[in-house]
Amino acid sequence: MQTTKLVQDNFEFRGQVLKTRQTMLLGKLLETLHLFTELHDSVQRCKTEAANLQHKRYADDQFSQFSVKLRNHPLMCYQGHRNWPPPTGTLKHAIRNEHFPNKCFLVVECNGQRFITPLMFEDSTFCEEICELLQHQCGHTIEEIGDLDLVRAL
Repeated sequence: MQTTKLVQDNFEFRGQVLKTRQTMLLGKLLETLHLFTELHDSVQRCKTEAANLQHKRYADDQFSQFSVKLRNHPLMCYQGHRNWPPPTGTLKHAIRNEHFPNKCFLVVECNGQRFITPLMFEDSTFCEEICELLQHQCGHTIEEIGDLDLVRAL
């Protein structure tokens, strides 16, 4: 009889442990569900904001006085001359070398041939920024890249 009582107590104890674990797991599951819901709502807000930004035109009338095409930016010059390349073609690479801090070398493909043209700047910091921008424009034509709108630094 005592053995039966011990076995019954053991089952009851294991049942309580199981209930406690189930309660803990249910709590964790509900917490995870709450976090997932918050994350989902945040993603939806980001998607909505991105859609709104995509529909907004950067060059609205209120901003048009501050925008400028890349080729016409005041710092896109060297020794008083505009430095945007006149040739047509597709940008393949934009390369900056630490030995030439004021130059960004463009590899351009035109009519199946590739050539290198240097963009020279008076401002090495601006050169670095433009070269980084151009590295993300590979595959676009020189004309398209020159038409990019930038914000004029005031």
